[in-house]
Amino acid sequence: MVKPKCPKCGHDTFGALEQQINGYMYNGIFICCVECETTVGVLDYGNYLKPLGKISEDITALKEEVAQLKEALGK
Repeated sequence: MVKPKCPKCGHDTFGALEQQINGYMYNGIFICCVECETTVGVLDYGNYLKPLGKISEDITALKEEVAQLKEALGK
């Protein structure tokens, strides 16, 4: 398998850095060369997971409210 290399310096070690992007609701994960810090890619998979986490929290809160209403109504 071919190892990916930095297009600027040729090194093959990379790191990830979470960084805010102006005008964008969520941070991006920048993949950068460890040697020269050139950005070689950006991931946004976390942008989909964060809203799902919020939806999960909202569903849990709604379940609790429904349970309280049922109890108050004697059901």
